[in-house]
Amino acid sequence: MKPLNLTTVKASLIGVLIVAGIATPAWQQTRLQRARAENTRWRAQAAEVAALRGEVARLRGAETNQAGELARPGGVDADRAELEQLRQWKAQTQRELLRLRGMAGVARRANLEAEALKTQLAARANGAVAAQTSGPMNDLTKLYMDQRVDGQLSRMKATLHLTPEQVQAARDILMRQAQVMTAGLQQGMSGQVDMDKLTSLAKDAGNPDEQIQALLTPEQKADFKNYKQEEAAYTARQAANVDLFTIQSTLDLTSEQEDRAFAALYDLDLNQMTGGAKPPSKPASTNAADLMRWTLVDLQQWTLDQKAKALEPVLTPAQLENYRQQQALQLQAVKDMWSKMGISGGSK
Repeated sequence: MKPLNLTTVKASLIGVLIVAGIATPAWQQTRLQRARAENTRWRAQAAEVAALRGEVARLRGAETNQAGELARPGGVDADRAELEQLRQWKAQTQRELLRLRGMAGVARRANLEAEALKTQLAARANGAVAAQTSGPMNDLTKLYMDQRVDGQLSRMKATLHLTPEQVQAARDILMRQAQVMTAGLQQGMSGQVDMDKLTSLAKDAGNPDEQIQALLTPEQKADFKNYKQEEAAYTARQAANVDLFTIQSTLDLTSEQEDRAFAALYDLDLNQMTGGAKPPSKPASTNAADLMRWTLVDLQQWTLDQKAKALEPVLTPAQLENYRQQQALQLQAVKDMWSKMGISGGSK
């Protein structure tokens, strides 16, 4: 954790938003909507069953009445013909009635499954069954990190004109750093953080910038500063896009506001990453728990405050109040996640 700079931290937080903030609700909502659709369909078919049962009961009563009429001396051939028609209709509908009764049973099972899914989703929101989604979420996190490494390596290769040997060595360096981030994201989402393991991974990964510069020729080292500036600009665009995506629908921004909000957020992120804005000081302690709390809570709170100030000239008073309420909920979620981790060695 200690050698991570602000650009790396910002990229990690983007990963949290993309992987945990968007993918999980979308996946859960898809399952719930599918169950609701099935439930609606089976309810409609169950209603058909009930209507058909009523019709059969009515016809049975009519059949009984017709039989009584025929039993009297005054019965006529027309009554016999109508009764025969009713019997034929009953025979034709009997199989359909049995089929719909079976479908009603399926509908009841679908209702039970839908209720079970609702309970499961509610429990997951409380962190009770987070382990059930660990497989898909871990795969998604790994995919995001692999793509992030490929993109960063492609930009590095284009700016620094790396040789094939340098590309492979740089990939190894970036993958070690990605493993640290992946482990941190996966453990953070599960609520079970092994600080010893994370500290060991971070120590083994070392400082990626220093390791990459050690691979470069003097000419490439001269271009390394330009590469870092380009990388900061790329990460700032990503961060601004994610922030704009999360607020544009809830705040009902106009097209002009969207453009101004993106520009303000991009300038803010780029200023933070290039050292123009000073974040709160890291704790003097070398304890990994203290450093993680600084990254998850203190740095996040400072970042949210900076965003609100940047958006003040763009938003209306009502929109700004709504945005601050969203920020408060977001920060509380981060604090709750930190508390659930139960990491010792740092202040809560």
